[in-house]
Formats: sequence, C-alpha cells, structure tokens
Amino acid sequence: MRVATRLNLAVLPAIVGLGVLAALAYWGDRGRQAPELVVMLAITATVGSSLLSWRSTRFVSRRVGDLATAFRGLGLDVALEGAVDEFEELERVRESVRALASDQARLREAAASAVRQADADRQTHDRLLEQVANTVATRLEEARLALHILQTSPFGDLNENQDELVSAARTASEAADLELRRFSRLVGMPSNRRAATRESVSVRALLEPVLAMITSDLSDHGISLTVAIAETVAPVLVDRLAAQEALSLLFGVLAEQLQPASELRLDAEETADTVTVVSAPGLPEPLHNALPILLARALLEAQAGSVEVTTAALRLRLPVPPLSVWRRMAHSVQHASAPPPQD
Repeated sequence: MRVATRLNLAVLPAIVGLGVLAALAYWGDRGRQAPELVVMLAITATVGSSLLSWRSTRFVSRRVGDLATAFRGLGLDVALEGAVDEFEELERVRESVRALASDQARLREAAASAVRQADADRQTHDRLLEQVANTVATRLEEARLALHILQTSPFGDLNENQDELVSAARTASEAADLELRRFSRLVGMPSNRRAATRESVSVRALLEPVLAMITSDLSDHGISLTVAIAETVAPVLVDRLAAQEALSLLFGVLAEQLQPASELRLDAEETADTVTVVSAPGLPEPLHNALPILLARALLEAQAGSVEVTTAALRLRLPVPPLSVWRRMAHSVQHASAPPPQD
C-alpha cells in the first residue's frame, strides 16, 4: 500500500467520529433511544478506524525513521539551520534530497563539460596529428625524389657502396612513407568512419585475391600454403574492399615472419552467427600490436568483425548474413525432425 493511501486512511477516524457525534446528537434528545444496531456499528467503526489509524501512523513513522537512518548512514543527512527539533526527520530528509539533487546536477554539468572538453581536445589532437603526418609525408617525398635524382643522375656514376647506401635510404624512406600513411588512416578512422557497404561474399572468394598477392613470395621462400576451407562454409557479410585490405595487412606481416620451408595453413570454423578464419602459425608477441595489425583490426571492427592475434594462430571473426543464420536454423530443425532411416 502506498504511503499516501495510508495517510489518507488515517483521516478515517475523524470522519467516523463526526458520524457518531451526529448520531448521538439526534438520538441524545429526551425520549429518544439510540437503536442497538447503530450503537454496535458506531463502536465497531470507532475501534476499527482507531486501529487502522494506529497501524498507518506506525508504518509511516517507521519508514520515515528508516529513511532518515539510511540518509545518515550514507552521510547525506543535512543539519538544518535555526532552532529545529531533532525529531523533524521529514524536514531533514527533504533537505538532504534537495542537497543530493543539487550535487547530482552539478556532477552532471561537470561531466558534460568534461566530455565537451575531451571532444575538443580530441579534435585538436587529430588536427595536429594530421598536420604532422602531412608535413612528414611531404618531407619524405622530397627525400625520395632527391635520392632518386642522385641515383639516376647523369652527372656521374655512383660507386657500388654509394649506390647501396642510396638504395637503402630510398627503401627506408618508402617504408617510412607507407607506415606514415597507415598511421594517418588509423588515426583518422574514428572521425572519418562511414557506413560500411557490406555484402554477402563467400570466404574463399574473399581470400583468393589476397592469397594471390602473397603466393609468389611464399613460394620464393619455400613456404607451402594449405587452404582447408570447404566450399560449404557459410558466406560472410563484409565490406569486401575493407576486409580484403585488412587481410592483406595481416597476411603481409605474417608472410614476412614465416620461416623458410614452413607451412601456412588456413581453416574455417563456423558458429551460429560468425565464421572464423584461422591462420596458423601466428605472429610473435612483439608484433601483436604492430601498426598494420592495429589498422587491420580497426578495419574489421568497423564492420562487426574482430581479430585475435596469438603466437599460435591468427583468428579472424567475420559476421554471417542474417539470412544464412535463418537458413542454418531451418536446416537444423528439418534435420532433427526427419524420420530415422528405415532398415
């Protein structure tokens, strides 16, 4: 029962008392006698309403006391100004709630201000990173151009050592430029994220262009490639270009770390709503957070995928189209309800 209802019922004795007074005033005249039924009803109503009033008042007083005790236990009890009776707990609770609401409003405003400041700092940070990346990319391009001119200049041939140094410098600058471009993309992804245009594609069709690019490098190092992915594996729902870029980054790093005459094996595992491409072996621990791995992870997470990198294997989880999930569930139901084969 609500407290307001109990308080309203506490008024009932007064109403009953008025009725009893009116009855006594009518039958209290000389020569009149109150009917026995009216007297019994008056006694019953008076006793019942008194008990109800006592129970309601006792309930409310206990609840108010418990509430005041809880506020004091939480350190939220507010000392009222002026000469206030120590038993005015409702007033203390009301003031405590007002103070708590005021503190909560200040906390919300402080949190909103902190979020706005953090967002402004992030935007400034992103602009600075973009500016630095563009500046460094321009300087690297200038260095690459100078090295190219120096290596191909008709003003004089370089000796063997000089040519090796220039070639090494060009290779390093090109690698640095590539890493810088990846870093720029990774930093800019949260603010430039677009809605991925996902489509249903088979796992083998998704892997074929990527594996074609690394097959020759694997063969040159005597590394065998085994693709144990069946044609019946459910298709995945991905942004094809973004997913293939992520796979290229992952397998590119993996191909560089494989030992000669080793084996790279690809398998697929299915669950209700994902297909996991498992590549074994994995990557050494220092490369688990390499820049290409982070970029590949960001590309896949943007389309509800994920990447798990360990030394034993790479596990790429890709989402399955809802229709494929429904079809597999229907197939399972049909298979379970099919009658057993007759002997």
